[in-house]
Amino acid sequence: AYAKAARARVLAGLSSPLEYWMYARRMDIATFAQSCGVWRWRIRRHFRPDIFAGLPDSILRRYADALGIGIDALCRID
Repeated sequence: AYAKAARARVLAGLSSPLEYWMYARRMDIATFAQSCGVWRWRIRRHFRPDIFAGLPDSILRRYADALGIGIDALCRID
């Protein structure tokens, strides 16, 4: 249910694909933050599409590795 709602927000331009992938992999913010070593507030900030679009590859790689997907897949939803 969380992933479905997040997907709708991403498609509406209200959130970044990071939120969708996090919920699709059955993680909450606390679990995800711990697995990738990023503070929870930064992850919530990266849910904003404008902020997510400007993230460096090093942060995207860290997120993609924690989710078990590639950077290309992280930046879009199918």
